[in-house]
Formats: sequence, C-alpha cells, structure tokens
Amino acid sequence: MYALYEQYNSHTNISAIRNKQDVIQKHFIDSLELMEHNLIPDQMKVLDLGSGGGFPVLPLALVLPQVKFCALDSTAKKTKFIQIAKDELNLNNLEILTGRAEDFAHQELYRENFDFVLARAVAQLNILLELSSGFIKKDGLLCAYKNLEIQEEEEESYTSQKKTNLILETKYLVADDRQILVFRKKQTLDSKLPRQFSQIRAKPL
Repeated sequence: MYALYEQYNSHTNISAIRNKQDVIQKHFIDSLELMEHNLIPDQMKVLDLGSGGGFPVLPLALVLPQVKFCALDSTAKKTKFIQIAKDELNLNNLEILTGRAEDFAHQELYRENFDFVLARAVAQLNILLELSSGFIKKDGLLCAYKNLEIQEEEEESYTSQKKTNLILETKYLVADDRQILVFRKKQTLDSKLPRQFSQIRAKPL
C-alpha cells in the first residue's frame, strides 16, 4: 500500500506527509490503533468521514475483510486514490463516495445506517458531531481521532453532544500526544440535522 501512496502523492498532493517513516507511523500505524481496543466486530458497517487520502479506512479495510467500510470525502482527487488502492488491493468490502457529508446524511440509503463513524483530522468536535450524527444508528459510535490538548474543544462541544445525541463515553490513549474519543448515540436525530456546512461553520450547535 505504501508504494501506491508514494506514487500517487508524488504527482497529486493528497497528504503533506511524505517521509516513509512518518507515513508508516502517522498514517498506517495510527489508522490501526482502533484494532488495539477491539472496537469493530465483524459484519459492522463503518463510515470513514472525511477520509482524505484513505486513512484510517484503507488499512482497516485491508485487515478487517468481514467489516463493511465506506469512505466519504468531498475532494475527488483523494477519493480517486482510494479507488485506485481499492482496485489494486481487491478491497471488496469498501464503498467510496465523493461529496458533502451533510448531503449524504439526508439520503435514505445512508441516513442513520452505520454502526460506526470514524473521523481523523476532520473538524472541531462541535462541528464534527453534527456532520457525523446523521450517519450513526441509535447506539452506534463515533470514534474521533484527536490530539491530547483539547480541553477547550471538548467544553465547546457539550451543547452539540446534547443536540446530536452523541455523548462522550470513553477515551483511548493511542500515543504520547494522541487519543481516540468515543461517543455513543443515545437517540435518533432530529430530521433537520445536519444543516448545510455554511450554517454549521457560521453557528456551531
């Protein structure tokens, strides 16, 4: 997979991380940290929201063939790479979507239809919670990859947690400076949410 990443990133920028050791540590190993906590059982449906160049979805889809993954990103050059990697690695358990999260979240096929949503370097929590909430089933989980020093960001997300029914349940330390925050969805979502991104960004919940 690294060779595919290196070749594509050499002519089409999908990530600023280019040193091989950094790519392995910050993309591949970091993506697989969820495996340490056995969070994703077989047959689950998992959405990688804002999947960028395919992390964490590509490493996870490769090592968890019995899990159904979906990669969603609004940038076509990034989902094109994910499609190339899917074809090269025969990842039949991976679906790829190009477009806005807030649009797909209102489509019947994707509305509250995932057991898990993964989000790595997507947005601040108060924005991320609204963007992800439309995809997660009741009792499903949002796993947000974050740095450690986000106390203010957490505090600013309390109102958003209540309005999206995504309540912080636990945290996992994954490195000296990173963690995974796990939110559980307690109830179904108000049909008006998520709003259009311009509204979300201008006035977070």
